Amino acid sequence: MKPAPYGAHMTSHRSIALAAAAGMFAIAACGGGGGSLAGDAEEQSTAACSCTDFDCTTEYIAWFNKVSITQEDDLAALSGDDRSRYDTARTAAADCQDALR
Repeated sequence: MKPAPYGAHMTSHRSIALAAAAGMFAIAACGGGGGSLAGDAEEQSTAACSCTDFDCTTEYIAWFNKVSITQEDDLAALSGDDRSRYDTARTAAADCQDALR
């Protein structure tokens, strides 16, 4: 059997690397590891409302504050339903924190 020409094996490695990079780009473009901003907000709200003391809630409320500053364009781009889900989650988290004051 004749060996493959020099560099032939690299073609398949390049294809795999390109496919992996394209997949990671697609995930990043969609907002991360499969989550949506509305879904992430619901998770943060659920966690904040699971707290039994005020200090526990601060990390989750800080997430909403950070998103409002660093992802302003993403928030503006949410569909009506997703924006409603996000706003409901944000309000619920704040209400849960206020209840522990």
